[in-house]
Amino acid sequence: MLREAGKFFLGGILLLAWILCAADQAVVTFFGSEFCTDCQEFKQQWQEEMTEEGDPVLVYVCIDDLENYAFLKSVESALQVENATNVFPVMLAGRHFLYGVEEIRGHLEEALAWSQEESSPELLAGIFETAQGSTEHFLAWNAPRTVKKDGAAGKIL
Repeated sequence: MLREAGKFFLGGILLLAWILCAADQAVVTFFGSEFCTDCQEFKQQWQEEMTEEGDPVLVYVCIDDLENYAFLKSVESALQVENATNVFPVMLAGRHFLYGVEEIRGHLEEALAWSQEESSPELLAGIFETAQGSTEHFLAWNAPRTVKKDGAAGKIL
C-alpha cells in the first residue's frame, strides 16, 4: 500500500515537473500571409535554422483568414500597441511587436530574448497550449471560430 502511494506521489511530482518545464517553452507568434513571399521565406528559414532543443517555437497565424486577422487586431488592442501598421509579416515576441521583414530580421536576436517574457497568457492561451510540449519548432494555429446563426433556422454560416 505504501509502495503504491509512493508511486502515485512520484508520478504526481514528475507530472508537475513536466508541466513547469513545458510552461517555459519560448513562443514567437508570426502573423503572415500565404501570398507574402517574405513570409514564406522567413518561415522556411526558421524551420531550417531553429532546430535545437530550447529554440523558440514559431507559431504561424495566417491572416488570410478573417478570424485570424481579427485575432491579430484584438491582440494589438489588448497589448495597447500604438504604432500598429498593416505591414506584414508581424511578429509578436513577449509583449513586443515587429512589423515587416526588415524590422523582424533587424531585431531577431532581441525577439528571441523577448520570447522568454510573459506576454498576455489569457489572450494567447490557445497559442501557448499548441506550443507547449511540442517537439516541433514551427506550428500553424487558427483563431477560434465565431459561430453565427441564420435567424430561426440556426444554420452555421
